[in-house]
Amino acid sequence: MTVNEDGVTSPTVSATDQNVSCTTLARFSDLRGISTVGWNVTATMTNFQGATDQTILGLCRNRINPATGEQIGVDCNQVSDFNLTPGPMQRVSGQPVNQNLDDVTTLQKALGITNLTATETNNPPFQLGGYTAGGGEGAYQKQLTLVQTLPAYTRAQAYNATLTLTIA
Repeated sequence: MTVNEDGVTSPTVSATDQNVSCTTLARFSDLRGISTVGWNVTATMTNFQGATDQTILGLCRNRINPATGEQIGVDCNQVSDFNLTPGPMQRVSGQPVNQNLDDVTTLQKALGITNLTATETNNPPFQLGGYTAGGGEGAYQKQLTLVQTLPAYTRAQAYNATLTLTIA
């Protein structure tokens, strides 16, 4: 992920929050040869983990009581630091893209994170779209735009996370 989506600028340690982003291509194929059931794609994302010291950079903010400095806990509904925006479904091959398409292209914030571990994922998952019965035979793709907010004074190191797509 890079600052300002320029593909070049790496984030630096800063006294202010920074947004970093990337775009990735997700591909889906329905090779069952029958479109009577359709399919739907969702995505989950893990918290980011520092490659050097295993520090967790959460998809949601670990809130701190400003009066006491006490950690209140992770609350995605209060501060979601990660969002995903799926682009429109594109046909690679197969049925026309709009035949029984149930597409999702809206920005979605991470929800349901309850702790800052490397394996914690958002729940409910991000909705990416799919096809109702009678559509979706073939190969399709979507651009996914991912944006993570780096809180001020985030430690300088590489952070790794896993985006998992589930098709059902």
